[in-house]
Amino acid sequence: MMAQQVTHYEGPIPDPETLNRYEQIVPGTAERIIAMAEKEQSHRHEIESTVVSAQTSDVRDERKAEARGQWFALVFCTMAIAAGTYSIHAGHPGWGVVLCGATLASVVGIFITRRNGKNDSPPNHTAEPTPTEQAESEQQ
Repeated sequence: MMAQQVTHYEGPIPDPETLNRYEQIVPGTAERIIAMAEKEQSHRHEIESTVVSAQTSDVRDERKAEARGQWFALVFCTMAIAAGTYSIHAGHPGWGVVLCGATLASVVGIFITRRNGKNDSPPNHTAEPTPTEQAESEQQ
């Protein structure tokens, strides 16, 4: 019969017994392993901070672009309705009705599809794990 002992630990730093054995074999190894773990943790925090900052910036840019688009749409609709009204008063009721009607129909259509959720596109942020979550899953 044969006996086998298996030791398992999780994380960048081994259990105290193993760490002590490393230290006995090569003096200073325990300190180097702990320093390496601290450096790795600092690096992970830096990466997470960078990712969060980038995501925040992306959301801010998306909101600005959406607001800009709404202003452009307002200006365009106002100009189209003004042109349609002018066409009606200038003796071209057909063109005026088409301009005003198409503009109003487009705006109403956009509001209806937005309200029903048909035009809601999913955010382009992926559901990827953070660097820390990824590292933790690799350790398991």
